[in-house]
Amino acid sequence: MKKTDNKYLPLESLRGMAALIVAIFHFEYINIFSNTAFIQGGYLMVDLFFVLSGYVIALNYFDRIKTFNDLMIFQVKRFWRLYPLHLFTLFIFLGIEFLKYGFEFYTGIKANDPAFENNNFLAFISNLFLTHSLASDGTTFNEPSWSISAEFYTYITFALVLLCFRKYFSLISCLTVLFSAVILVIYCDGRLSASGLPFVRCLYSFFLGTITWQLLKNVKIKLDSTVPTLLLAISVLLISIISRTDYETILPLFYCLLVASVVTLDKNSILYKSMCQPVLVYLGTISYSIYMLHTAIWWFISQLLRFGLNLDTVTNDAGQVKLDMGLFASSMVLLAGIGLILLVSHISYKLIEDRYRNTYKTFGKSVSRQLLTSSAS
Repeated sequence: MKKTDNKYLPLESLRGMAALIVAIFHFEYINIFSNTAFIQGGYLMVDLFFVLSGYVIALNYFDRIKTFNDLMIFQVKRFWRLYPLHLFTLFIFLGIEFLKYGFEFYTGIKANDPAFENNNFLAFISNLFLTHSLASDGTTFNEPSWSISAEFYTYITFALVLLCFRKYFSLISCLTVLFSAVILVIYCDGRLSASGLPFVRCLYSFFLGTITWQLLKNVKIKLDSTVPTLLLAISVLLISIISRTDYETILPLFYCLLVASVVTLDKNSILYKSMCQPVLVYLGTISYSIYMLHTAIWWFISQLLRFGLNLDTVTNDAGQVKLDMGLFASSMVLLAGIGLILLVSHISYKLIEDRYRNTYKTFGKSVSRQLLTSSAS
């Protein structure tokens, strides 16, 4: 498979498409594009992220974490990869809370989610320290960031298991998957979407990804487009059928099969060439920004339409005020919003993600050396 800068391009494309589906899922108005059972189950794309992360992290770091120094360097790199954009979006949503508070103070109109009611001081602190996935409900401030918190601590778990129990890594990976699945079934009725245990949800799919890598690392077979295309279709069908049911924990298993089929694609196959198209690959490159920024963009678009363009509103059965948009209008707003999300994500990638990834090469390595020196002393 084509590899550039330690990234497998078809997997990058797969990640990008998944991020876009999550963004469309969070557009809350019925439209001709997302009014399908598949898009309504788009929240389950997060578990595909976890499987992909498990596979890619195991691929790149299994043979590179052999000492405590290696572990520290790995975790600092993961921090610099995740935290700068997380912190940026956290302050965006803090600003939104102040805007809602000021608007309510001057007009008496409360938001559907009143200022600082859920996004309070304690929630801000937990978000600031990336611990919000360890709570029963980590969906405060920037809602999608719960998965970033869960991944951060899953990375630590992975590195510690690899460092301390390398000889038994395969066994521990299997046991982690088994115990996580049992916990999800017992405490969450098998529903990933209803999980009050987001860290466990991440552990389950992430270590499934590491197992997938272990099973494939010595496999030499190459597939044509048939099997991966079939598995893509099955994954779409499964999402459509089992979302919001007690069988959601089955889905990451099929994600593993999908990832396995993609990484064993023959480079001459049609699907391989399609997934290496620059547009799709770049979608994967900016997928983290898409994932982290889209909810803020949907919020700002909603406010612009309501207060800037004075679009009519209606109150739903839950007492929430929503924009009164027809099918065509909401579809056009969705298309325009996706375009804006892609543009802002491109800018975010250049100014934040790429910038601070490069910062690690200087400042981050210096911090790593200081941490290592302190631990040695």
